[in-house]
Amino acid sequence: MGTFAPREYCWGAQLQGSSADKCATSYEIGRRHFKTKFCTRCKWITTVPTDRVCTLSDELAFTLENHRSGGVWTVAPKPMGAFRYRIVNNTRGCLEPGLIIFQTPRPSQFAGLALDTGLEDKEGLVHLCLNKGTLVPMQDVRSDPKRQKRTACDSPRSHVPVPSPVPSPVPSPVPSPVPSPTPTLCEVLVPSVIMTLPVIPLPVQRYPISIEQRKRRNRESADRSRRGQRKYIADLEHQVTDLERQVGLIQEENWFYKLLGVDL
Repeated sequence: MGTFAPREYCWGAQLQGSSADKCATSYEIGRRHFKTKFCTRCKWITTVPTDRVCTLSDELAFTLENHRSGGVWTVAPKPMGAFRYRIVNNTRGCLEPGLIIFQTPRPSQFAGLALDTGLEDKEGLVHLCLNKGTLVPMQDVRSDPKRQKRTACDSPRSHVPVPSPVPSPVPSPVPSPVPSPTPTLCEVLVPSVIMTLPVIPLPVQRYPISIEQRKRRNRESADRSRRGQRKYIADLEHQVTDLERQVGLIQEENWFYKLLGVDL
């Protein structure tokens, strides 16, 4: 069993285990999206030995799920062996089946779950890359029909329909070419810094106001003025009440000190 990457390395290095030296540098793991937890090198290719990967069956999909509290690894229930795992290739748009990556070599109870031979290379490794919010096999990314469609439509004219020629029963006569008139030069006025162009003010369009509208505006203005005056008087009365209360407290304090015989 190889040496596994510490927690300060990106998730790609931790998933690769003994291949942690392929990680570019120690990476500050992000807290938001799944892609922020991979360094710039591991997001393009994450290589995992085949003995730590197996197919996620339907029974395991109902039992195991990824937890966010433990980082990249999730601890399985104790009756199952308390092994550490990570489920990948399980988001919307991924090609079935899902995959499960173990931190240590595959437990004995998963020996019967075979892995698709097309995902394993000659050296017994599975190559994954970051796509669709998870890790997917490189073969699935290359065979994605959407990517192939985009590759076929690289030309900007490939999506423009070409009209089919309509045969005409009687050929139309070809008109003789009409000679185009000789272009004449004209003087173009280009403004410069030295030139001063006259400033023409734009006309202001004024709409007439009826007598009823003017009266309504006057009433609204007078109402706002009265409300402002009432508010100003209420604020002054509140200040007077507050000052009177403070004067009363000071008088009581002076009377108390006089009873004690304290010379202020």
